[in-house]
Amino acid sequence: MVQKIKEKNMLKIPDLILDRVGLHKGDYVEVTDDGYKIIITPKTKEETFNDEEFKKLEKLADNKKNKSFKDGNELLLHLEKISKK
Repeated sequence: MVQKIKEKNMLKIPDLILDRVGLHKGDYVEVTDDGYKIIITPKTKEETFNDEEFKKLEKLADNKKNKSFKDGNELLLHLEKISKK
């Protein structure tokens, strides 16, 4: 199937392909390449946070002012650490 890349690099993935791999609206994917092909890999909910969830967790875990985390894994480690205190 040939698709046209639209404004802001938007590309529609045909429903047939999404159904085959079990992806639905709101699911997360990782986009990488091997130098020749674009690789789209489904990610599970446990592997990701949306922006709103991440901000809420960051606020809960923030024992010190202006503390920030580079990713969800760093935040989870911090939450585990403070829960043991």
